[in-house]
Amino acid sequence: MAYHGLWQTLRLLGMGATLGGHPERYHAVLGDLVQRHRRGTSLDDSPSEWPISLLIAGAADYSMLAHVIDAASSAWRQLDITVIDQCPTPLLMNEWYADRLVVKITTRCADILTQRLPEQFDIIVTSSFLGYFDPARRTALFDALAAMLKPGGSFVSSNRLRSEDPNSPLARSHAACLAFAERVVASQSVLPAGCRRDEALFEQAYEYARRRRPFPLNDMATLVRLASHAGLDIERLERITSVQEASGVSGPTLQDGSPYAFFVMTRP
Repeated sequence: MAYHGLWQTLRLLGMGATLGGHPERYHAVLGDLVQRHRRGTSLDDSPSEWPISLLIAGAADYSMLAHVIDAASSAWRQLDITVIDQCPTPLLMNEWYADRLVVKITTRCADILTQRLPEQFDIIVTSSFLGYFDPARRTALFDALAAMLKPGGSFVSSNRLRSEDPNSPLARSHAACLAFAERVVASQSVLPAGCRRDEALFEQAYEYARRRRPFPLNDMATLVRLASHAGLDIERLERITSVQEASGVSGPTLQDGSPYAFFVMTRP
């Protein structure tokens, strides 16, 4: 409840940074990759009937799935989509969304490091995924993702850049968690009446801020090293800035103008 139970409310409040606060980049890149793999599976350059396999690794909700389907445009029915997460809640949310759109997806409730998927994919996409892994496990993560890519397959992701010690999960002070929770409660007037939760909302927001403890990613050089170790070619690596919110309140997932690394890596 501390995460998935609040996330949809944060979206309604405009406090959830959808895909790191730069969804348009994901949309453009995913659209280009779908068309690239669509052309690549056809010998005569006409649209192929073979499915394009795509893996969503880690999911807060169904937002990434929605962006993938929209970015694929007319080719979305050619996608063979799998969503993996070690928590069943976002998988149920993705299944609910897919049912509404009459889209067939496969969900896997598993730890991507301990239960690697046997199949390979044309595209793997994540958002703010590295914060769940300390530096040592990131090497294993990139190796696992590279092994799950088909030759010529692409890995797309972004992650916030921070200056703190990457070996220590980021902790927020009691005062910072209180300020975040107070901001959430104060903002709920914009919600439909049936969505307002008052005391329960304050407690959930506080716990959300307290428990969100990502391992920092310090620099772009770390991504270069991880790609090299996993045998991935860097197709695109850029430092970008998330959308700046007017508020000065800091907290997890807020659009606060933070720097991010956005990247596309390819298996040779």
